[in-house]
Amino acid sequence: MPSTPNRPCAHPGCATFRTDGPWCAAHAPARVRVKPDGEMRVERRGTSTQRGYDRRWRDFRVWFLGRHPVCEVCGRVATMVHHKRPLRFGGDKRAEENSQALCWTCHARIHATPRALFGGVGNARPVHAGLMGGAE
Repeated sequence: MPSTPNRPCAHPGCATFRTDGPWCAAHAPARVRVKPDGEMRVERRGTSTQRGYDRRWRDFRVWFLGRHPVCEVCGRVATMVHHKRPLRFGGDKRAEENSQALCWTCHARIHATPRALFGGVGNARPVHAGLMGGAE
């Protein structure tokens, strides 16, 4: 049975033929790369420990959620500790004043909103200013 012919890359204006996946190696999204042999590879973030969330962070998280057991936005059970000022912009990882207890839903909503203040970009509809936890 004959194989299907290669198709052009899905990136607008690119005429390079792809062998596997929708894009050529040059236009694959940042987290998905097509290797020269055509194999698709998902680039994963490092482990939480590799990203700096070590034993001291886990201990701080348990302590903080013990002191702040409810979501500061909606009042549900808090399961996440949110950094009000992102770490990449100088926020302190284990400072109580830079931490906010949130449920998973509110934490996800914050990270989906535009954060032009910190140079980030989001892709969801804006939410009320109180969700930014004092970072306005």
